Amino acid sequence: MAKEKNKKENIEGSENKKSNVLKVVLIILLFLILAGGCMFAGYFFGTKDDVPVSGNEQQVISNNSLKNEGYYDLDEFLVNLADEGKPRYLKIKISLGYDEKNKDLLPEIEKKKSAIRDSITNTLRTKKTADLSPEGEEQLKDELITRINELLSTGQLYNVYFSEILVQ
Repeated sequence: MAKEKNKKENIEGSENKKSNVLKVVLIILLFLILAGGCMFAGYFFGTKDDVPVSGNEQQVISNNSLKNEGYYDLDEFLVNLADEGKPRYLKIKISLGYDEKNKDLLPEIEKKKSAIRDSITNTLRTKKTADLSPEGEEQLKDELITRINELLSTGQLYNVYFSEILVQ
């Protein structure tokens, strides 16, 4: 009977040791997975934004916005839209986003304000009401930036902002 009792204790002791070793191995494995995930997340999110640019170029952060962005407000625009049938109108207020470090660009924008307004008006008059959806607004901004930058020689615009849009 004593032999059977010793065998049971040895079997229970070895099973206890095996389960303790298994628990330690699982804890270490979970810790390594968690540490690896944290390192990956830190690397991924830490290097995602703010990539330095060489030379004197301005650092573009996201959505064409600049770190040192200046704004030039244009007057309000009121144009007919290209919708067929019932006449539709667009009232919009636009600001131009440019690199503030470029000291020659603002005087050029002011000098060419009439040509810039004409280019914007001609672009807006080709649009329909459906083109002014949120996705369409982004396309319109890109188109305006491209058309205005064709007029500028001392620098370029990086963004166009709509502060007021009314379609009637």
